[in-house]
Amino acid sequence: MNYWFLRLRGTNGANGSRWTLMISDDGDPNSNWIIYNFDAKFDGGTFVNQWVDFPHLGFDNEAVYLSGNMYDVGGGFRFGKVRILWKDQIYNAQGANRGNPADCCVAHNGDVDGNGCVDDADLLRVLFAFGSTGQNLGRVDTNCDGAVDDADLLIVLFNFGSGC
Repeated sequence: MNYWFLRLRGTNGANGSRWTLMISDDGDPNSNWIIYNFDAKFDGGTFVNQWVDFPHLGFDNEAVYLSGNMYDVGGGFRFGKVRILWKDQIYNAQGANRGNPADCCVAHNGDVDGNGCVDDADLLRVLFAFGSTGQNLGRVDTNCDGAVDDADLLIVLFNFGSGC
């Protein structure tokens, strides 16, 4: 099966530095997309307070590769970095467990509890977590931006009733 890839450069600064990777869930670019955000300020689970610049995307038969130059937040080039994301995991929205599990977030359609139905239980979870920020928010951070905010609420509301 063929897939489409889109690599977006995330924000740099106080809200973090991210690689954002979007992958179509099938060969149709007008269909659903799986969205991954990887925080560049972490190496695995270790905070390094760096940001990524000049990001690149590559792929072969086994993996997708994200690369970029890493800089200290205070200034100064540190090194080049490559993240390896195994296709058998990212195509199935299983995360990037072999690549960097501590900083992987998988965006979704608002089905916070993962039961296949976007309903009032999902809406309540987002509302109760509203205003939270951080790295490990779980599925209430539906768009993986590190904050449970109006964007997450809108994702649930726009998809309310899907899969029910």
